[in-house]
Amino acid sequence: SLLHGRSCSCFCCSCHSLPSRCRPPGFVTSASSLLFAGQSMRRFFSHLARTSAVSRSDMWDATVVDIKSISPSTKQATLRVDPKLTFKPGQWVDFIIPEEPVVGGFSICSTPAQLARAGTIDIAVKHVNHPPALWVHERCQVNSRVQLRIGGPVFLDIPAMWGSEHPQALFVAGGIGISPLFAMIKHMHETAREAKMALLYSANSEDELLFQDELRALTLAEPKLHLRLFSTRGAAANDVTARRIDASDLHATLKSLGSPSLTHAFLCGPPPMVDAIFAALSHEQLAAVHYEKWW
Repeated sequence: SLLHGRSCSCFCCSCHSLPSRCRPPGFVTSASSLLFAGQSMRRFFSHLARTSAVSRSDMWDATVVDIKSISPSTKQATLRVDPKLTFKPGQWVDFIIPEEPVVGGFSICSTPAQLARAGTIDIAVKHVNHPPALWVHERCQVNSRVQLRIGGPVFLDIPAMWGSEHPQALFVAGGIGISPLFAMIKHMHETAREAKMALLYSANSEDELLFQDELRALTLAEPKLHLRLFSTRGAAANDVTARRIDASDLHATLKSLGSPSLTHAFLCGPPPMVDAIFAALSHEQLAAVHYEKWW
């Protein structure tokens, strides 16, 4: 099972799961992934070193076709890539910048359908003191060229996870950890019309809740997304709750989805948040919990 949490920069993933027939009652499978955006070279160490056990695709050339701010601290880059490139929703890229020795790791926040339709993928990058993130925020421009490799064992695979059953998923995100989950949610919306989906999403302020308009639009579409937004600092307005996500929110949301034995939970965010959510979900009889952490 997986939780997918990430910051904006590098991360490493490892995936371990136990078949449901081997799990004792109440056991929650966990596949841990670490995405970290450090404040110093010592802190973030090396994306490539931390993900050395993760298999990658071949190297692909990419060209920036759009770069824009999507929050006060986050930029989204759209990259044109070879149409032969493939990825699963929730995966990340090694982000290789010419003449920059540090390799970044960023989650893909777009879907395979966008790649098929437009030949592009999107990444969201938070501003931190990490060379690839700083390059995106300070030097990246339209027509900049980079190279990519696709990696990551934490991804959405509807046929493998649900078989002939209707997909049912709970997503819990903190901050930039929404990136891989946003790709999963959009993919499920595009490909599984009978799906049941819920997202609990928290950020430190209302203006740092990424993809707000798109997420709200999905609450009015079919299949509908059950959405709860949270802001942990400062006042919140409208449909944003001014506190952290707690166990009661998780329980109420799972109850609204129904059929916990069919529900896969996907988590992504900073370690303290992920640990707390994972502990709360361990009391629920879910199909699996999938998670990554970032710091």
